[in-house]
Amino acid sequence: MFEVVSTLPLHAKLVLLAAVKVIDAKGKATTGEVYSAYTELAGKAGVESVTQRRATDILSELDMLGILSARVVSRGRYGKTKVVSLSSSRKSIIEALKTDDIVGRLVEEG
Repeated sequence: MFEVVSTLPLHAKLVLLAAVKVIDAKGKATTGEVYSAYTELAGKAGVESVTQRRATDILSELDMLGILSARVVSRGRYGKTKVVSLSSSRKSIIEALKTDDIVGRLVEEG
């Protein structure tokens, strides 16, 4: 898992870190909550954020890699969203994210 996470592109690492932070705070996360946290992290990192659609695609890719679990939940007339939870060890994800200079700084900030 460490190898997979440490070789992810920058925005995938930022989306993953955002998901971890929201899950830590709430126990689970929706795509909207993850995207809000991601845009904040991207701003702190000094990089332009990707669109919400691209961030959702990244969450799906992280799901396929087995790092996260992102399942679609129907909210009736409010549409659908993905509920995100961790599929692998939080500790190993954080350790791998710390190897990146930019993302590592954001991990340390708490």
